[in-house]
Amino acid sequence: MTTAALRLVPPGYITNAFTKPARRKPGPLVPKRVASRFVVDEFVAGHGRVATVSPRRSVGHFFFLHGGGYTMQDMHWGFLGQLLEQHFTVSLVDYPLAPEYTVTQTVPMVVDAWSEVLRRSAGEAMTVLGDSAGAGLALVLAQELLSSGVPAPTRTVLLSPWLNLVLDDKATLDLAERDPLLNLDALHGAARLYAGGRVLSEPALSPINGPLDDLGDLLVFSGTRDLLFPQASELSRRAAGASGTSVDLRVIPGLLHDWALIPYLPETRRLATDVCVWALGGALAR
Repeated sequence: MTTAALRLVPPGYITNAFTKPARRKPGPLVPKRVASRFVVDEFVAGHGRVATVSPRRSVGHFFFLHGGGYTMQDMHWGFLGQLLEQHFTVSLVDYPLAPEYTVTQTVPMVVDAWSEVLRRSAGEAMTVLGDSAGAGLALVLAQELLSSGVPAPTRTVLLSPWLNLVLDDKATLDLAERDPLLNLDALHGAARLYAGGRVLSEPALSPINGPLDDLGDLLVFSGTRDLLFPQASELSRRAAGASGTSVDLRVIPGLLHDWALIPYLPETRRLATDVCVWALGGALAR
């Protein structure tokens, strides 16, 4: 779908999608076209599930948290398939969603899922990869693990991250008319459902307000027409003074929210390779 086509989608439709989400019938997390080519290990974790998909020869491991405003189930197998083709194992976390569940159940489930995947993978190094709301949850995970005694990730990739559920800063309000995908009513509605009455600014919901020391290396991608772009910029600014944390912010001019998962964009085709190179410790060109 092109940017022009996205503008034809009524804002009310997008708001309903976020606040009155449809639910799929329970079934396997991994589509048959993927499961037929790779080794799949699926298990229950709390109120959610995890599917680990492995190539025969794995060179690395991504722990993936999908987007969808904390209310929608969007697995992004097109993008994850590109990571598998580059010989990376992918653990997809199907975490509990609002309105059926809230942050109170979701964050502990993700922490438990990380611990179990780490155990099953014999402690191999894993890179956390999160998209949109899942990117916010990825940062929450890293912060939660700081005091848990469980090994924390040293590398985390955030795609179009949603890091502040309050959404009241001037930069965000100024961008509200430029992002053809997101709108503030949809995000405010989803945020309230996920919070379940808790204060939106608390770190478990808005990790931009949480501890930023000792989070390891963060690779962050955002576009200048993304409603959440100011949050990525603010993370980079705040983390500049943090100890034990580095942020490499990659800004793509003119691109909207979640551009990284739009398959026909040349930037998207490069992204999977860049993320894999970086996860293995390689340097990315500017």
